[in-house]
Amino acid sequence: MKRRTEVMGLAALSMLLLAACGPDAGERTDLDAEAAEAPPLERPIATPFQNWDLDQNQKLERQEFGIWVTEEEGFGDWFGDEGLDREALRESAHSAWDANDDGVVNEAEWQAGVAELYGDTDHGTWTDWDLDGNAELDVSETAEAETRYGFYERIDINQDMVIDQEELGDFFFDLFDANDDSGLDVTEWDGVRADWLGDGMQM
Repeated sequence: MKRRTEVMGLAALSMLLLAACGPDAGERTDLDAEAAEAPPLERPIATPFQNWDLDQNQKLERQEFGIWVTEEEGFGDWFGDEGLDREALRESAHSAWDANDDGVVNEAEWQAGVAELYGDTDHGTWTDWDLDGNAELDVSETAEAETRYGFYERIDINQDMVIDQEELGDFFFDLFDANDDSGLDVTEWDGVRADWLGDGMQM
């Protein structure tokens, strides 16, 4: 009997201690109110690629890419009141070729990039571009050669002497689509944006 009384006493003592340590009714009400006011967990913001992949098939088709070009003004920095600013495109082309960022394009860099821009059309040889024969191309040399070999005419699809965003978008879609599967995956989208627009890692 004495043993049972001791056990019951210990149990009662434990309940008293818990009540003393826990929040009183007023505190509990405050905690419940704070929990109710806390904002719900937000869904992570979609990446730019996901925003423009409208059918969510992990590729940007030509139409989706065109919507990005128009609505986001993806190449907006290259355009003025009279269409494409050729100097802006010229500088971006030179920078995209300059893989080691030393301010000039060497022959290996030129060979890696020229076929992408010209495809199978005539683009001359290295010596045709390196006019001063110093084994490197500056911006003025690439600009002169691009004019000579019809780089801008390749972009100006309707040949009206004005390059608009739609034409530039079509040209760059084909340039980005390295595997020619009519869609840009995340790697194609991000890699060439890093080279040409300087805003890569926006997958």
